[in-house]
Amino acid sequence: ADELRAIIEDATFKSYFGELRGTELKTAPKGYPKDHPAIDLIRKKGFFVSAEIDPNLLLGEEAIDVLADKFRVMKPLNDFLNEAMEPNG
Repeated sequence: ADELRAIIEDATFKSYFGELRGTELKTAPKGYPKDHPAIDLIRKKGFFVSAEIDPNLLLGEEAIDVLADKFRVMKPLNDFLNEAMEPNG
C-alpha cells in the first residue's frame, strides 16, 4: 500500500488526476479487518484515473507535449498495477 499511496498522493499526480477512482465494496472483504490501514484501497474493485483536457488544446501545437506529460505522470500507476497483476508479482 505504501508504494501505491506514494504514487497517488504525489502532488503532480493529484493535480492532474485528483483522487484514485473505482467502484468500492460497501464493507471490508472477507478476511480483512475494517480498520486495516489500507482498507480504502482494499475495498476498491478496480482503479482508474482521468483528466479533463480542454478540447481546444488538442488542436494546438502543444497537444503532444501536454498529453505526453500526463501519461508520464500516470505511468508509475500503470507500472504498479501491471506488476501487481503478474502471476509472481
